Amino acid sequence: LAKPTAAKRSASQVFLVRWINHVCGSYLGWTPVTAESFYEDLSKGLILCRLVERLVPGADFSKGLFLKPVSKRSCLSNLERALSVAWRQSASPTHMCTAEDFYRAKDPREAQAQFVALRCVAEFFVVLQMRQRDGRARMRDVLRKMQDLL
Repeated sequence: LAKPTAAKRSASQVFLVRWINHVCGSYLGWTPVTAESFYEDLSKGLILCRLVERLVPGADFSKGLFLKPVSKRSCLSNLERALSVAWRQSASPTHMCTAEDFYRAKDPREAQAQFVALRCVAEFFVVLQMRQRDGRARMRDVLRKMQDLL
């Protein structure tokens, strides 16, 4: 299986940025993710935790989450918490990655880590959004709303 071109990765990234902002936009104090800040924001783990909280019933990271992660250890801790919930939702092992992969993806020289992190966020979309009951109908609504914003 060939790796996607930079243009396809960019289109996927733009779609996932829109999806993340749509799902998490109602959080008080939410700062929208941009395509430019995508990997840097992902590396802190807060985005993934917010996605999981919104899409997995009963997921709650109100305690023990590093809200202003600055060290590698605090970022990895946040990432591991979100990833552990995604694994319990039957994520595909071939599309998932490690907390370290997400952390490394913030470095623009780490194209492979960025590819792996992008594929993992896409798996979050599939597992957490599309596999939910009535997920496809909800996703059509999401896509319509996203299109209206454009």
